Amino acid sequence: MKKLFVTLVVVLTVMPMAAQTLQNFIDKYSAQKGAQVVNLSGEMLKNGYMRDGIDIDDMDLVPKNMKCDSITVVNIKNVPRLLKKFIKDAQKLDLTAEGYSEMVNVLDDDDYSRILIKGNGTEAKEMLIMTTDDDDNSIALVRIIGKIGLENMIDN
Repeated sequence: MKKLFVTLVVVLTVMPMAAQTLQNFIDKYSAQKGAQVVNLSGEMLKNGYMRDGIDIDDMDLVPKNMKCDSITVVNIKNVPRLLKKFIKDAQKLDLTAEGYSEMVNVLDDDDYSRILIKGNGTEAKEMLIMTTDDDDNSIALVRIIGKIGLENMIDN
């Protein structure tokens, strides 16, 4: 019985350390050399910076009627050595325990895209977009937190 208890304690202690959380994943790639990280707070978004024509790379792709609390963008360019590792890590990343559902998972040659949402089928609280581009050896992670309805995506 004592052996079983010790084994159970060890397994329960080690399992969380083996699982990589979304924040750990984002932090890992944010710390890479050449990473550009943009955090847009809810306050910044509420003050209309998304509507007033301020150009922040691909931010114009975010639907204007989406109610965002925060957006985090991690962009890493010219990192051919990192692409395959990122794809491998992203494919292993299991976010079901954090409440995410996978919407898209595509690996085409060396280009990878994955979209996950957290929430129910009609409204998400969070969206995660991970993508690589083999042509310019770039990686992009976009995490959107807020009220994201399917109709918002269609109306854009």
